[in-house]
Amino acid sequence: MSDLADIVENATNLLGSIDGLLESAREIDLPGVAAELGVAGNAASITEQLVGVMEQIAEQLEVVTVLGQLGGLFGMLEPLVGGLAGIFADAGRHVADLGLDEALVVGDAIASGFDHLEGAVALGASLALSPSQVQALRSGATAVVQELAGLADDFRVAEAAAEQSE
Repeated sequence: MSDLADIVENATNLLGSIDGLLESAREIDLPGVAAELGVAGNAASITEQLVGVMEQIAEQLEVVTVLGQLGGLFGMLEPLVGGLAGIFADAGRHVADLGLDEALVVGDAIASGFDHLEGAVALGASLALSPSQVQALRSGATAVVQELAGLADDFRVAEAAAEQSE
């Protein structure tokens, strides 16, 4: 698994855990407790701000999608670059066998360039993500946004109920 894939998987797991925590907070009536303590309004405001932050994060997931697609492209290019490097290396040896030693200087530069290109392509290929990984991350972010929004609504309802009972 690539480094980016590990990060995406860990982020997806984190979002799932946050979603579960938010569900638990609603199940134990955290908004009611906040209302009894007189902080439901503040809790609602903070939760609404968190909704905004999570919505911005969810919008930025397109970058992860593009990185995953770019990594897939590099993964497809990796064998091509390796094959071209082999062809140029063979051609350089054949030219040297013909006694054209000056060609070796150019061949060394080409070989060095291909070494760098192969390294860059291999690094790029490590960015590859499966569509299911990206979808799981998006789903996790959407679930957290929805759960936070619901919790903020619950805080507002609890605040209104507490104000009416006073």
